[in-house]
Amino acid sequence: MSDFKMIEGVNIKIRKLDFICDAPARSFICKTLGHNSHAGCFYCRSIGKTVDRRVVYPTTAGESRTAEDYRTGSESNQRAGPSPLMQLPGLEFPQCIPPDYMHLVCLGTVRKLFHFLFATDDGRHCKLRPSDIAALSDEVQKVAPFTPSEFQRRPRRIDRELSHFKASELKNFVLYFGPVIFRRFLPVLLYKNFLLLHFAIYVFMTPELLSHPEIFRYAAAALTMFVSDAHKLYGNSVMSHNTHVLLHLPEFVRSFGSLSNFCAFPFENYLSHLKKRLRVTRFTTAHLLAQMLNVREMLTTNPASSLRYSPTPKPPNNCCVIGDNIVRISAVHGNGEVTGVILQFNGGLYEYPYTSELLRIGYYCDSRQTITGMPKKKCIMLPQPICCLVVPLVSEDLN
Repeated sequence: MSDFKMIEGVNIKIRKLDFICDAPARSFICKTLGHNSHAGCFYCRSIGKTVDRRVVYPTTAGESRTAEDYRTGSESNQRAGPSPLMQLPGLEFPQCIPPDYMHLVCLGTVRKLFHFLFATDDGRHCKLRPSDIAALSDEVQKVAPFTPSEFQRRPRRIDRELSHFKASELKNFVLYFGPVIFRRFLPVLLYKNFLLLHFAIYVFMTPELLSHPEIFRYAAAALTMFVSDAHKLYGNSVMSHNTHVLLHLPEFVRSFGSLSNFCAFPFENYLSHLKKRLRVTRFTTAHLLAQMLNVREMLTTNPASSLRYSPTPKPPNNCCVIGDNIVRISAVHGNGEVTGVILQFNGGLYEYPYTSELLRIGYYCDSRQTITGMPKKKCIMLPQPICCLVVPLVSEDLN
């Protein structure tokens, strides 16, 4: 792409330009139909239909939209000519605007499933009994003390706090806590459907798993199966725009890598810092820019050490990965290395859609071997009557 001249007079070569936004923002900047319209899918030409006063999308992806059709303004979902963004050289629609999994998966699909199962009348045919939801929430409270310090929020009760769940909490349920807790309370078919989403998202957020083409194919197939089965289990109400766009997620993971590479979580987290520094009601953009330049200058002249949560010999931060081994930490050394007991795999948490051993999730017991080394990632370790249940953290939760 062309050089862009910055304020300081420095020309910076932009090699790739992408936009991270939710569905309404994507529709606004691209001048396309909204996500609640019949041709609202930005990535394919699938046409939805109105059922019970809501737009229902197909369970399969349609013909892909092309950059050339967007450029000429001939796509069926464009409102009034091409977007001004198309004037930027080298910008390819729709490849340059990937779906954001924070809004698509966490605030979209997972929240909708939870409301079907635990809250609204729309899911009355599959909703759990109040006593089961209360018992499930009690189990959530039991695992809350074992959440590592990387987590900004501990899991909260579903029966009282579901309407207040943040995106990070919904993400933690689909990645870590849901497969462990829901297996005792959800009907088998609903639990298996949830596992399809869990398996796919966990793989898509773990770079070392994405490096194996076969595991990537497993995850893509699981996501497609999740959409199809969800429609059968929950009915037309579940087939919203977000659920349909899940079908396009694997192609963007193939292009961009882990979901953490193109999500809105970093921007949402930084938004709180911006709000704290906002002191005026006029000229807010100029004010925030001046504030951020001051922060940049402070960090440049007096850089702080990178914030990183260290493992300890005490729960809940006493389990990590060293090399290819899951380790229970017994000592932490001054150079950053740790010593601990190697845990031996004793069985997977689930076998459907694929064995959880592929994700290194399962039951582990102490061995007689110890190891010393630099921890690569931390794990959630939940005590069990005989062994312990271990779930390694995905890369995003390590930063």
